[in-house]
Amino acid sequence: MAGFVKIHDLILGSSIMDEDVETRFLWIVVLALADRNGNFRATPKSLARISNLRPMAVANGLEILQNPDPSSSTPDEEGRRLIQVEPNEWHIVNYKKYRAMRDPDKEREDAAERKRRSRAKKASQDVTENHYIAEAEAEAEAENIQVGISMDDLELVMKAWNNRAAGPCGLPEGKNKTRKRLQALRARCKEHKLEPTELIDAIVDRVTNSKFLRGESGRDSWVGATFDWCMRPTNLVKILEGNYTDKKKWPSAGQATATQQETEELKQDHKKCCEIARKAVVLQMGKAAVECPEAMEKLIALEKAIDEAIEMPPGDGYRRVVEAEEFFLDWMADELEEKSGAPLPAQSATGRRYYVRKHLDMPVLY
Repeated sequence: MAGFVKIHDLILGSSIMDEDVETRFLWIVVLALADRNGNFRATPKSLARISNLRPMAVANGLEILQNPDPSSSTPDEEGRRLIQVEPNEWHIVNYKKYRAMRDPDKEREDAAERKRRSRAKKASQDVTENHYIAEAEAEAEAENIQVGISMDDLELVMKAWNNRAAGPCGLPEGKNKTRKRLQALRARCKEHKLEPTELIDAIVDRVTNSKFLRGESGRDSWVGATFDWCMRPTNLVKILEGNYTDKKKWPSAGQATATQQETEELKQDHKKCCEIARKAVVLQMGKAAVECPEAMEKLIALEKAIDEAIEMPPGDGYRRVVEAEEFFLDWMADELEEKSGAPLPAQSATGRRYYVRKHLDMPVLY
């Protein structure tokens, strides 16, 4: 990732401002994900998680960003803003053009600052060890090499694995923070140029979308992926490249049509999503029994809604889960404000729900 992104004020007069607010927000998110060449790698599901948008909103936004735009100020790619170059790999059109734009006043300030630094460097004959350390850290940051991953980062990564992959999918949990695991995390982040949270997000996304990694297929002795198994160099490469991700199987001649096959697969995916959501709610029940007993009633209602959604058509079932989940998050936000006697840091509905998820360490259910 680039680490930061320059957003030119021309965006305020761009035709992107004619789109719905979810699409505009998704556009800012993908700009922040892009590297210096305007490329980024993400699945629609991971974009939904990062942006806290619903999968349907992300799918709609990606379609709009890839469509020709006759109102665009630049004719490149017929006004398209986004191009999918490979599965889960994207390129932002005109990214380099806008990144290269510089404000004239800022250019003059930068030139003056460079001259000042040059004079100061020539006047100083002593180069301290701290200078070399700062220079090395700056180079490492420019190459996106992870140099400061600590035991706290390992704890967050293992907690994400346990709550979002191991628990919902019935896989072994990672329990001990060891030096060996920390070294493995540092090495894998450096190899793939990812932050720890980005790495575990990618792993969880692929594990939850793979029958093999969940232990539902393979040899009898295979019980599914573990945290340490995923951190092995060769295994992680295959995981990130999608080698284990479930593939669509199209029917041969004489079998059901592709549309029928897709419909059946959609039903199966819907059922799987509901089952994973139910496991996540059950985990929250275990926490609530100790930390917040008054939430049990709401969690039971949420579990019941998921059970109902399993029997519904995928579209209706998805909406049923989303409505019940939002009702619970809104109620929980009110409870947290009442207990603390102060408003939550975020006051928008989306911001309050995001805060509650972080507070409970609760994943997006669907």
